[in-house]
Amino acid sequence: MTRTSSDPAIRLTRRSLLGAAGVSLAAGQLAAGTARAQAADAAPAPGSTSPDAFPGMLPGGELDQFVRERAERGEFSGTVMAACQGIPVLHRTYGMANEAEGIRNDAHTRFDLASVTKCITATAVAQLVRRGAIQFTDPLGAFLGGFSREASERVTVHHLLTHSSGFGDYSQSPAYQRGAASRASAEEEWQATMAAIRAADLEHATGGFHYSNSGFFLLGAIIREVTGLDYYTYVRDHVLRPAGMTGSAFLTRPELGSDPTAAHAYYTQPPGERADLTASEHQAFIGGPATGLYATATDLVRFAAALRDGSLVDDAYVQLFTTGKLAGTRDEIPVPPCQCVLYGYGFIESIVSHQAVWGHTGSGPGKACNLSVYPETGWTTVVLSNFDTPVKDIVALEQRLLTQSP
Repeated sequence: MTRTSSDPAIRLTRRSLLGAAGVSLAAGQLAAGTARAQAADAAPAPGSTSPDAFPGMLPGGELDQFVRERAERGEFSGTVMAACQGIPVLHRTYGMANEAEGIRNDAHTRFDLASVTKCITATAVAQLVRRGAIQFTDPLGAFLGGFSREASERVTVHHLLTHSSGFGDYSQSPAYQRGAASRASAEEEWQATMAAIRAADLEHATGGFHYSNSGFFLLGAIIREVTGLDYYTYVRDHVLRPAGMTGSAFLTRPELGSDPTAAHAYYTQPPGERADLTASEHQAFIGGPATGLYATATDLVRFAAALRDGSLVDDAYVQLFTTGKLAGTRDEIPVPPCQCVLYGYGFIESIVSHQAVWGHTGSGPGKACNLSVYPETGWTTVVLSNFDTPVKDIVALEQRLLTQSP
């Protein structure tokens, strides 16, 4: 019989794993994150690849010029950052964060990360797997009720992490879209999303790759059930703060309307004009485990550094989660053309010129972004835009510049 999290014994067993040891770990992570946020002028690690070996990535180099030209043509609004060993080498911002108020994008602007948010959720799952609170083979029904028997028993945490659960995209569901503009709290948004996912249940056969926002939202629901904390609190205390991501948050609809650091999303509508999604009825009250975290470019570089130095989770788990496991079509995994693209546990791994690159891309109305980590050379690149004009060509150029032999 499938167990659910309503069983008090299961609830106690799982949550007891997050007791004193978990609190101690969180305190240590927070201290590490604070130190990292204050160490922007630290020297690169001994023996690291010199930024000078990649002239195209330096200020005034090929990437810098390419992005500037795109911005001058009105094809890019946002920020680009390239860092070597966690130290920013190139950082440029263009365009407006809020056209109506005349606020320009700058180094402190927070952008909607879209699906790059999945990396944050996956990291939270990795922490709970490490502590033994979650196993990859655990079925959905061990944590959440209200699904069909097939979904409850066959769909596992592994399936949810690899987009092979068979769930679809709740944001496209009429059940989710109804009443979206009237939701007035994070909990109301959460419950409406869960109701829509439960109503749709499985849309594809379990085991095949079908990119799934619903599946990743369910991972957030599992985090909530296992820890006894709401998803936003857990992620804030165990991922964002320990990583030193001081400018990152899930902003609510009212906050987006009043916060000068929040980039408004300008989506393209026929005949090519842009409109402000943030001020429209289509703006969700708050983002969630699949999409919608707001962050600065600096914070994403800090996140990558925290993963690489083991501050958020042991290196073995970082390797496990960032290593590709399932192949999807180019439409399903929207990354620039390269030799190999595989989806891992919430991260996309690519092989570019015989080098492994991991991270994630994100897109949607009024947003286009990318995070790439180059472990072999120690580089991290971030592209965040509040236009929905694709940034694939920017990412493709950085890939070429960083994977050619120095």
